[in-house]
Amino acid sequence: MIQSIPEDIKQMIKRFRQEREDGIGQQVYLADAAERVLLERLVQSDMKRIIIGANGSGDVTIEGDVNTDTQIRIETRKGYSGKIVLENAWLTGIKNKPCIDIGEDNDVTLVLTGENKLDLGGIRVPESSKLTVAGEGKLEISLDSDEYYGIGNGIGLLHGELVFEQTGRITVSARGQTGVAIGSGSGGTIRINGGQYRLNLQGDVGLGIGSMYSECEMMIHDCDIGMEMTLARGTAIGSVGRSSDVEIYKTSVKVFMSGVELVGIGTVGGESSRLDIHDSSCIVNIKGECCSAVAALDGSTDADIARASIRLSTSGKKALGVGGFTGDTRLHQETADTHITLDTPIDVREYIKPGSMEVIEGQFLLTRNGDDIPV
Repeated sequence: MIQSIPEDIKQMIKRFRQEREDGIGQQVYLADAAERVLLERLVQSDMKRIIIGANGSGDVTIEGDVNTDTQIRIETRKGYSGKIVLENAWLTGIKNKPCIDIGEDNDVTLVLTGENKLDLGGIRVPESSKLTVAGEGKLEISLDSDEYYGIGNGIGLLHGELVFEQTGRITVSARGQTGVAIGSGSGGTIRINGGQYRLNLQGDVGLGIGSMYSECEMMIHDCDIGMEMTLARGTAIGSVGRSSDVEIYKTSVKVFMSGVELVGIGTVGGESSRLDIHDSSCIVNIKGECCSAVAALDGSTDADIARASIRLSTSGKKALGVGGFTGDTRLHQETADTHITLDTPIDVREYIKPGSMEVIEGQFLLTRNGDDIPV
């Protein structure tokens, strides 16, 4: 009987079912290449989606008023290549749909102009696609769901290549059980070559930048990063469940975390963490039951510091500055100024092997409960 239903009726049934799931109709606007799309006009026409790439590749500008919530989202078609300029745009996601949904096999440059908002959804970049963020404008992403991602992909998925070359600020504010601000659950390429970032996460398990449950190898440079995170379990930069390898240079990093099981840069549950930080400033402040500022919490930690100003502060029942609780930690410092302040009842010397911390030049101070500890 189902086979006897005409194809157009089948499509109508599918569309009606999707409308019921989404809670809205499927009013769609197909943007042409080189078009400047005015969101105000689409709102007046009760449009809900902008499709880019249906008529071929090319550059499209989306212009709006940052104070006007359009309730519109963007999708790109498979194989699309071009620039999408957001100019004072306010977009809104719906259930299980991001504000900007990049299609398969895409190469998209998102240019930020003015002030832009993405509400109730971020930017999905599938494994086969590439997203480059550019421009001098701002982008504010607000998320509130059980599982979330700001820019990247879902918890059980890989994301495509993410390249950040903008000079403006990206802000991600998220509340939920599990999520990542920039990245995904299963990993992918992340290249942060500039820009300003303010990431604010609250929930059970969370990650600022990196890969939740796969190995993370990442380079971050020429940018300004600030994070505030309240999590039961999480990492600011790196991975939550697997190993991490992070290089940071010409960058300012400020991380403030509170919760239970936390790591600033590195991994909570992975086997190893490597950090190479140079020509940078780094502040990590953590209050948690079991935490470390730079570490694989239950694995090996390898840290190289050069020409940098480092301030690490942790407090809790089991709190360390550099390294985890296996005692397998190596630190090499050259021409740097490092201060580590601990407020914890444990004897941190039990986790520092003799000769594991090498200071060639500069200052290295480790303080526990107000007392200096020689290393």
